[in-house]
Amino acid sequence: ALNLSNNQLTSLPEQIQNASQLHTLDLSNNKLTGIPPQLWNLPGLARADFSYNEITGSVPTEISNTTSIIKLNLSNNLFTGSLPEAIALM
Repeated sequence: ALNLSNNQLTSLPEQIQNASQLHTLDLSNNKLTGIPPQLWNLPGLARADFSYNEITGSVPTEISNTTSIIKLNLSNNLFTGSLPEAIALM
């Protein structure tokens, strides 16, 4: 598990995409404006919390790359547009 909540983070290091054993990722309550697409390729990521950030635009279509997510929190961001169809398959 990696908990980086409440840190005023505006971005993530590229190396996070190498965390193949990462199961839980909490990035809530930061200042992130986007989610790196590589995160959705982490094979063991089961829980991810991106709530209370400043993420804009559409919910990323790369979310369909994940096969292991069982809990995803994207609440309290600035998303616009419609949800990707892949959300229904999670």
